[in-house]
Amino acid sequence: MHTSSIYALSALDGFLLSAGGKSQLFLWRYGNGELMLLFTLRMKGDARLVSVQLVETSPRFTFLVAASDSRLAWYILKKDLSGVDSCISLTSALCGTPMMTKVTSHNFEGIHSVYAVSTSGALIIWPDIEIPTKFKVMEIEKAGLSALDVLQWSDHAVVVAGSESGRISAARVRPAEQIVFAHFDWHGATCTDMRIRRSNVEHVVCIVSIALDCRIALFAFSLVSQKIEFRHALVLNVANPSSFCFISKKGREEVDIAIVGSSLQIVSFTDLELLK
Repeated sequence: MHTSSIYALSALDGFLLSAGGKSQLFLWRYGNGELMLLFTLRMKGDARLVSVQLVETSPRFTFLVAASDSRLAWYILKKDLSGVDSCISLTSALCGTPMMTKVTSHNFEGIHSVYAVSTSGALIIWPDIEIPTKFKVMEIEKAGLSALDVLQWSDHAVVVAGSESGRISAARVRPAEQIVFAHFDWHGATCTDMRIRRSNVEHVVCIVSIALDCRIALFAFSLVSQKIEFRHALVLNVANPSSFCFISKKGREEVDIAIVGSSLQIVSFTDLELLK
């Protein structure tokens, strides 16, 4: 269906959102190894859609989209999928808007917060999607940011970002509290993807990252000292690693990591010495 390259995917509750060149976006239902097209959207212009997140599938499909022309928007579809019910622009209030490279959102007590990182090295947070003119802009570093993940933790969130310089940055985000980022320089090339996971140690989270130096690394971030520590790394057999996801094994505690790039590689999370 796509007439150009696909740059971003997001899956939730048996549905898949794909986005790519020519501002094309497709919503699919998947099951039994097959995809069924439910909805198509062609945004204005021919910009690449570089990052998407399928936020909700019920009562209405809701998703977040970032484009290469600096647009960032929150879409809600009509229940019968006959069109777009509402669209909230998150970048109309920003001045000199850079391109958003990665976006994500989280729901805490019914309030959706949006996080985005940009080519200018900034993290932008919208605490409440219903108030798009209220946001925070924080410069993390001079290099462009290329990876992002957020984990909701009780009354606060943990945000991690990776950059084109290979630097890992992490911070605790709490309302009415100053956000202070911890940094760790380790990767020798652009960090392309990262994820946060809870650990078996109280007040410590795991950060897993991949980069164009063909390595996957495990870090620990303390919510108390707010420091990042390197734990372990593996050299990948995949060239140009671009993305990864965790694969849980039913009935087992072990978790595998699927990494894609020039090919596909599966790595066991236990190989990365999960925090004890």
